[in-house]
Amino acid sequence: MDWHIITSSKGGCGKTLTSLMLLTYHRNKNEKVLVIDLNGMNADLRRLVAEEVKVKEDTPILNLKVGKRSFFIENLPGRNFNYMIGWARNAFGLFNPTDFCEFLAIINKACKVGGEIRQNFGPINTVIIDTSYHFCNLFPEKPADYEQGTPLASLKGENIFIWFLWVYRQLHNLITAGNKPDNPFDIDARAVKLHANTIEKHITNNILGTSPFVHVFSPVFIGQIEKNLLKRLARLLNNKGNVKFIEPLGKLVTNKTRGDAVKFNPFVRNLKDAYGAVCKSNTEDNVHSFFLKMLDTYITALPNKPGSNTPICPRNIIPIHVYQKELLGFADADIQNLLDNICELEVYRDSFEIAYNTLLGLGH
Repeated sequence: MDWHIITSSKGGCGKTLTSLMLLTYHRNKNEKVLVIDLNGMNADLRRLVAEEVKVKEDTPILNLKVGKRSFFIENLPGRNFNYMIGWARNAFGLFNPTDFCEFLAIINKACKVGGEIRQNFGPINTVIIDTSYHFCNLFPEKPADYEQGTPLASLKGENIFIWFLWVYRQLHNLITAGNKPDNPFDIDARAVKLHANTIEKHITNNILGTSPFVHVFSPVFIGQIEKNLLKRLARLLNNKGNVKFIEPLGKLVTNKTRGDAVKFNPFVRNLKDAYGAVCKSNTEDNVHSFFLKMLDTYITALPNKPGSNTPICPRNIIPIHVYQKELLGFADADIQNLLDNICELEVYRDSFEIAYNTLLGLGH
């Protein structure tokens, strides 16, 4: 199975939208998907795709136990396929790595031959887990927690994608950290880098190979975007207020030359080099413009395909280069046939789908 675990340390940066686009993609492939909402206060994913679900005696609901916590799994008939939605009975209970890894192991066992999910709903192709956590909150930091006999060991051979949605502040904290032993920001940065290194050494992904991380950059990462800024950053601002093409993210989407997945810490080091280069020449104080310049510098510095001027971009970078104004507050709206409508959005059709196909090695 393919496991997609959506993470970030900031709310409102697009985790639920990413989960919905992943569900849309795999639904269109006629795959059976298990979607699990692990958000606490804002469990929007469950509400958006399973708003009408009621607990009935004649409706097959699985009640899975993880320690003292219960999780419901509900079957939902979709168009042309079935997808399942899972959620916690008490959404406000916090996860730690021990609980989360046990949760993954229980879900994995339930999806295998003889498991409850497999018996009730058939084989699952894809699991999508929408969280409100940083990956450091979900995965263990000690190598011993990945060894034989641990919950995570049962997922050996599975394709685990850890989606990390970057925002400017968390990236800035990582690339500007020094080596001061008592500085809290430096301590945090070292912890993230060591954690990522441990994860890459012990979690496999046969599709990406070198790293399970998927790095997501989108217009949302730079915070609230003002209309005047959009005009400066975009090639095209249509009459709906959407941006069709934001530089430099569009360079990555349209680039058909992709290389191996980049590991977490080398990726951060390359961005740090780009940050330093922009600091030397930057004349603007606007954080949004600065961040985009930094990404543009990173892309320009990538090695070129032999015999051309086309940079070889890592396949595990997902650039969302379309800004869709009507998605502001979409979680609060009543959208009929939500997944069908997502298929028609420019942010999905012209950006996410293309980049995700590239990540999977399917081309454009």
